[in-house]
Amino acid sequence: MPKEKVICSLGSYGYDWTTSLPPESAGKRGAKTNTAPPKVLASHDISTQDAWQAAADSESQIDLDDDSLNVHFAYDDVDSHQRHQVWFLDAVTILNQMRAARTLGIQTYALWRLGSEDNSMWKIWDHPISSDPVKELAQVEPGYDVDTEGEGDILKVTRKPQNGRRSVTMDDDDSVPVDYRMITQESMDSYPLSYTVEQYGYQTRKVALSFDDGPDPDWTPKVLDILKRYNVKAPSS
Repeated sequence: MPKEKVICSLGSYGYDWTTSLPPESAGKRGAKTNTAPPKVLASHDISTQDAWQAAADSESQIDLDDDSLNVHFAYDDVDSHQRHQVWFLDAVTILNQMRAARTLGIQTYALWRLGSEDNSMWKIWDHPISSDPVKELAQVEPGYDVDTEGEGDILKVTRKPQNGRRSVTMDDDDSVPVDYRMITQESMDSYPLSYTVEQYGYQTRKVALSFDDGPDPDWTPKVLDILKRYNVKAPSS
């Protein structure tokens, strides 16, 4: 197949691999240590924004793997006795892949999938070779996923979106032209965060009723009469 017909599909999403926590060693002379690998409990795909949110919540720092040049981090959920191994793709991985594809003569790219991407990638998408990644990927806009906290059907926005900051280090191999050099190190000075919505109102053995499209001159009095008839009272604020 002629390379002019090849479309290189690039990913911008991640996977959260949930495993059991490794058993603690007894630490005593002669004691047997369980060396069995942790059991994989589940895995599910996540957006890049979900990965950033998990890293921010767990106070983890991401790392760009030396071999795969993929971003990853890990954290332990002590309450549920689980370890999360998160691997994901962002604007850094996309830039590296686009430059690698260009060395093979590939000119056309596709993205999987819209809505889960690192929005800072759009700054380099049309010009991956002539871009300045250190400058153009420094500011990271948040994604579209909403961080929800709490339980209940009543919603309240408690935080508006905020940008993050990224630092990258380029490959210094003099044998590679500057425009084709890849990013070899990445760290987040601050994570981009989307809207946080607090859910509240949930109480055990109670039902919350909400009525839309009101007040209405015809229907609101009828609804209130029914609630009064059955002694349904609104909670005090």
